[in-house]
Amino acid sequence: MFSVDQLIASYGYIAVGLGCFFEGETILLAAAFLAHKGYLELRWIIAIAAFGSFAGDVLSYLLGRWKSDFIVQKLGSIRRNIPKAKMFLARHGASAIFLMRFSYGLRATTGVLFGITGMPPFKFIVLAALSCSVWAFLIGMAGYFLGHAAEALMNKLAHYEKIVAVAVLLGGFGLWLAKIALRKKPRD
Repeated sequence: MFSVDQLIASYGYIAVGLGCFFEGETILLAAAFLAHKGYLELRWIIAIAAFGSFAGDVLSYLLGRWKSDFIVQKLGSIRRNIPKAKMFLARHGASAIFLMRFSYGLRATTGVLFGITGMPPFKFIVLAALSCSVWAFLIGMAGYFLGHAAEALMNKLAHYEKIVAVAVLLGGFGLWLAKIALRKKPRD
């Protein structure tokens, strides 16, 4: 089974695009971390993450817009939440897309909800493009700088690495000597 890092290292930008098409924070953070290590380019990661996320949003919006009756009929929980979603949209307006973009777990349902509630397509597309771009930039930069911070921490700990290794070796040697000493029984 692949870890996220192995998946990104093996499939690179394709993994980023597909991962961000769905719920992609982990993929984006890991890819940006790998960009810091020099495996991928950060600018392409951010661009592909924004595009993948945007494509997922538009597809889910269209699904909500064209198949709203089917979705509402099959998923009763959505039916109960439509009035809340409409109130949320009325209260927050265009900023609702940005608020939901940064709410983990809600991002995948954002497009469907805006499609069902009847947000005009052009307005949704413009706001989704902006929010996806901002999201990809901020999360991508966070992953990149977390990689930088982790590398700096490892460099600082490198000095202590030798001390810890010597302490472990000495401790192991001491335990071995103690075991030998306890094995020998005194003769009468």
